[in-house]
Amino acid sequence: MSTIRMYTKEIEPKLYDAGLANSVHFELQVGEKNYQLNRGYGILFPKAEINENNTIAPRGAKNPRFARNGEKYVIYAEYVNEAGVKVSPGMLYVWETVDFIKFDEIGLVDKSIIERPFSISEIKELTDNIDGSSIQIDDSLVGNIIKFWVAPYGMDINEQRKFKYPLVKGFADPVIFSFEDKWYYLATNDINGNIGIFIREADCVDGLFDETHELSVILDYNEEKEYIQTFWAPEWHIIGDVPYILFAVGGKQWAPQSHMMKYKGFGSIMDPNSWEEPVRVRQMNGSFLSEDGITLDMTYLKDGDRSYVIWSERYHIGTPEDSGSMLYIGTIDEDNPTVLTSEKILLTRPLYGWENVAGTINNEGPYSIIRNNKIIVSYSGGDACGHYYAVGAMIADCGADLLNIDNWSKLQTPFLHAYTLNGIDGPGHSSFFVDDEGKDMIAFHGQDNGRQSGIHPVYFNEDGIPRLVNDGE
Repeated sequence: MSTIRMYTKEIEPKLYDAGLANSVHFELQVGEKNYQLNRGYGILFPKAEINENNTIAPRGAKNPRFARNGEKYVIYAEYVNEAGVKVSPGMLYVWETVDFIKFDEIGLVDKSIIERPFSISEIKELTDNIDGSSIQIDDSLVGNIIKFWVAPYGMDINEQRKFKYPLVKGFADPVIFSFEDKWYYLATNDINGNIGIFIREADCVDGLFDETHELSVILDYNEEKEYIQTFWAPEWHIIGDVPYILFAVGGKQWAPQSHMMKYKGFGSIMDPNSWEEPVRVRQMNGSFLSEDGITLDMTYLKDGDRSYVIWSERYHIGTPEDSGSMLYIGTIDEDNPTVLTSEKILLTRPLYGWENVAGTINNEGPYSIIRNNKIIVSYSGGDACGHYYAVGAMIADCGADLLNIDNWSKLQTPFLHAYTLNGIDGPGHSSFFVDDEGKDMIAFHGQDNGRQSGIHPVYFNEDGIPRLVNDGE
């Protein structure tokens, strides 16, 4: 028999704040060998509470323990605030699992109805103090646990395409795509103070990051048109049969807003004259997406005959009433994509500790891909310019009504974080693409004295969950 042990971590300022430390971590012991699941990063994060003024009250877990409910392993923990103090007296936060891969989040439950912890005789001793934090599991579970959390599903390290890191310094929010036999790279240009939309062109993916690439500014600073600041997160999408670039830009007053810029259908996409004037996106009633907040990081996806946009929205930023950035979704008509054809629907907000850590409260940077009949929308949480940035995912079945939040599942832990890839700190704001060898890749920016772009192979299991693996694992 093998053993699973649960634990929380001590807070390490600037490295592992309360939002991460106060989560449930797992260690697997097989014989004499120990595996830190998820590379020692938290796996189960209790949801925060939402205050009456729509702000978020961060929550965490302490003292996790096991109980049993038939074939299910029940995990319960004290529900605590950022200071580690228990809240909701008499209640415990509960998850259930049968395999330690998928966890059902039950939420707060009256502790009087939770079954007793496993008896001492049922626990393989890992420490001198057996207290319900460890449990023997059947060896039939071990292989899949290791595949998922240690050596992720379906990955052959020897077949991985390897890119240097960083590919380029001073560029964030990278998007890589091909068009008419050329390859292109779009990104937020930190070097230039986030002023202008810059695009690179080359004959292959590698060529985008050597000295032979071509570079052009396709939208520049313009005070008269109020293209003044925050030229953020440009994305390339084909909507209908027409190329668009989706991005955020702001005027004299800091307030980035989502815009679309349409290709005229002729000329080089490197030529600014080949693009129409940007149009700010509106709701179906004709008002802007947000009249008193900010909107940014818009992306596009199509499933069947329905087209959607997803974007990040935030209110009262930097004040005691800061809502945190939230992802919204709405439908559009391909022939007029700058106006929603539905009400905007809240998709997710930063309720887990990894999304809401060290004062950062972000859900941003969505990007979609369809694999294994699943719609996977990656998004980022935590600090966009620091160590805590990480990438999670929302997943839905193809053909489902994506405006119905019940059709989405949200990963409880990010699939890409500061512990995932050796030497890459604070990875986030990702996008997917199929490279010139036909393999799935994820592009992202990391953090090391400034933001910088990287690429890594990505794989998807049968549930659509993205997985990455280090070269050395």
